[in-house]
Amino acid sequence: MFTLDGVIDLHVHAGPDVLGRVGDDIDIATGCRDAGMAGMAVKAHLESTSSRAYHTNKAVPGFRYIGGVCLNYPVGGINPAAVDACLRLGGRVVWMPSGHSRFHAEVTGALGNWGYSDMDIYNPADAAGISVLDTDGQLTAATREVVALVHEYDALLATSHLSPQEIQRLLPIATVVVILAINADAELFATPRCLAGVMVIVVFSVDVMELLKILEKRMAPWRHQLLARE
Repeated sequence: MFTLDGVIDLHVHAGPDVLGRVGDDIDIATGCRDAGMAGMAVKAHLESTSSRAYHTNKAVPGFRYIGGVCLNYPVGGINPAAVDACLRLGGRVVWMPSGHSRFHAEVTGALGNWGYSDMDIYNPADAAGISVLDTDGQLTAATREVVALVHEYDALLATSHLSPQEIQRLLPIATVVVILAINADAELFATPRCLAGVMVIVVFSVDVMELLKILEKRMAPWRHQLLARE
């Protein structure tokens, strides 16, 4: 029989947020604790959740709320200073850009938008999307500094909405990585302008490079269809 006893969910969205959520930090943490879960990591597209974790953990004993930061434009993009502040305050997950990722815009056709009228975040003027790569296709200095901070604080690095090419560059200098992968067959979450679904793969002892080759192959058909619809 399947139970939630002892489970820690590494990807939860909770209020307060500019995007609609089913409950706030305390509501969701309380419900998860009462269901037997041990904890959850809360991802916000606009801010660090480390301070929110501090207050929620005081309000909901017997449960661990894990804070983190997602590197979208509101925190300065690939910003080591924001990462350092989050981790020093107890955060333990660093998500690469989500809705402000350059690849997200390529896939969905809209930067800072998930394809729904109530799911969009502000784009700075002339924003082109955030990438961890420079114009030569190499990791930026800021990205390397972020990864070094993740190592230093024994935190978790999540690739979020990066492209397979970006992930491939990132993996050799990372340790445990959570890949938010585009999977043409999944139907867990689909935006109106994206033919793909989303799944989370935790990489421990697999051939990561082979995995990325498979993802690229599976992504090719719907990417061509998406471009043809524009």
